[in-house]
Amino acid sequence: MKFKFCYVILLLLIGAFALAEAQPAGGRVRRQNMEQMKPWMEWGSKYGQIMATTVIMPAAQEAASIASAGREGGGEGGGEGGQR
Repeated sequence: MKFKFCYVILLLLIGAFALAEAQPAGGRVRRQNMEQMKPWMEWGSKYGQIMATTVIMPAAQEAASIASAGREGGGEGGGEGGQR
């Protein structure tokens, strides 16, 4: 039991030392990753704005008009006396 306790303390000290030494390199890598991601984030932002105005909004408007036509009983295939 005494030896297990000593091993646990030793492992904790080694782990704490390893974490303390690894932090500066981790921050540097994180900054490099952000610099590499910056052009992709800018492209994604521009592409997202284009998609919102050209694809998503018209599709949402069409879906809303179809839904409202279905509620009113009109539109394509809506209402009574549909096709057989």
